[in-house]
Amino acid sequence: MVKLLHTFILGFIFMNGLAQQPVMDPIAGSSAVCANSGSQHTYTASASNNPTFYTWGIMPTNGVTINNGSTFMASFNFPNVNATYTIYCSASNSFGTSSNEFFVLTTFEMPNVSFSGANTFCQGSSTSISASSTLISASSTVLYSWSPATGLNTTSGPNVNASPSNPTNYTVTAVNGACSNTGEIKVIPFEMLTVNFSGANTFCQGSSTSISASSTIQGASQTIFYSWSPGFGLNTTFGPNVIANPSVSTTYTVTSYYQSCYNTGIITVGPNGFAPPVISASATNSLVCYGDVTTLNASGADTYTWTNNVQNGVAFNVYNSNTYYVTGTDLNGCSGTTSVNVSVDPLAYFNVNTTSGMLVTGQSATLTINGSATTSYSLNGVSTGTAIVVSPTVTTTYTFTSVNSSGCEFTVYFTQYANMPVGVQSMNAQAEGYFSVYPNPNNGIFYLKSDIKETVRIINELGEIVNVIELSPETEFQVTNLSSGIYVIHSDRSRIKIIVTQ
Repeated sequence: MVKLLHTFILGFIFMNGLAQQPVMDPIAGSSAVCANSGSQHTYTASASNNPTFYTWGIMPTNGVTINNGSTFMASFNFPNVNATYTIYCSASNSFGTSSNEFFVLTTFEMPNVSFSGANTFCQGSSTSISASSTLISASSTVLYSWSPATGLNTTSGPNVNASPSNPTNYTVTAVNGACSNTGEIKVIPFEMLTVNFSGANTFCQGSSTSISASSTIQGASQTIFYSWSPGFGLNTTFGPNVIANPSVSTTYTVTSYYQSCYNTGIITVGPNGFAPPVISASATNSLVCYGDVTTLNASGADTYTWTNNVQNGVAFNVYNSNTYYVTGTDLNGCSGTTSVNVSVDPLAYFNVNTTSGMLVTGQSATLTINGSATTSYSLNGVSTGTAIVVSPTVTTTYTFTSVNSSGCEFTVYFTQYANMPVGVQSMNAQAEGYFSVYPNPNNGIFYLKSDIKETVRIINELGEIVNVIELSPETEFQVTNLSSGIYVIHSDRSRIKIIVTQ
């Protein structure tokens, strides 16, 4: 009996010693976390007495996501802020739940990297550049490091002075606790501007000179600005181009600017003491007939330049009234200008009509000149009036000429047809020595055809030439748009009368 009781007591003690609730071990994991978006951070827990599951929690809970929160290994997603959290975990089995084990951690926000300050500078100086990060938790301290060190006064801190000798890409690493990020900025040194000048720095009395300043700068894509000093004798003090006419020799200082770069150049400008030449010019004929020639001559200088491509002393044809300007330059480089007017006298235009397009023997026709009544006319070189009666027995060409007040002549050649063989050819007629006309009569549309190359003229009943046609051998030519009437078609070989009906 005593032995049985002893065994029971030992068993009770044994059972109470081994079958107990879990006891937590410390939580394992990182105490400093970069809480950038989407990343998970794992923490593990262990406990004695064979726990069957774990329970994880966190304080504060705002914005934190717990994954696998009932296992010995849980993961956490933290919002991207600087904060301090306390993780706690307990283990449970069939005999109960352990007390919580606590773990304190700090999260850090991922910094961005931005820059301020000019990334270009003029050689011989430097530029100040600052790196910065925008954080939700603005009180956090961000550390910065710069690489490479070439051309920098320091490689740590947000602010540096950069003066590399060549364009350089700098990488800046921003560190916020457990978080780091990088940014890159290219710093470009501009070569020192040079100031160059073009244009004559002397001028003749009473004139001026045009001067231009220019600068080149490596990589420059923006406008370079210029200022001139003093303003005495200049039309402007800004921009690359000026017109200078100081009364005495003057030294001008030009400053060119490009961003932080600037430089100066000097140029001395003054009158050369020579007076400009006095240019005189004339025309051999200042009033010419249409198409006649004239010659322009200038004197007083060494070389001459005329407008309208005129050459000094070289004759040219004139078709329109015009004013011609000439610039003469002497051996001192001084120039003067003058001009010459050349007028074209209008011709006395006229035409001639006849009372009969075709004469036979014994008939007469009156040729009438239609033009100005105050103009004088001649027929075949003999003065005539505006109405002339003619009675040719064969076709005759008369030469009429008008003369205006300046003696300019205008000539009209008029042919009076007489005793021409007249006939009507059929469509297929093509006798040797004749061109063909078909159909005849026609409605204003007909065809011409010749066995040789020749010129034919279509003449109406008034003796007027209404069309001139060049025929090619064995090539049909169509004539259209003739009004009703009787026409004569003639060449040097033959003449044919046609009838047009509408």
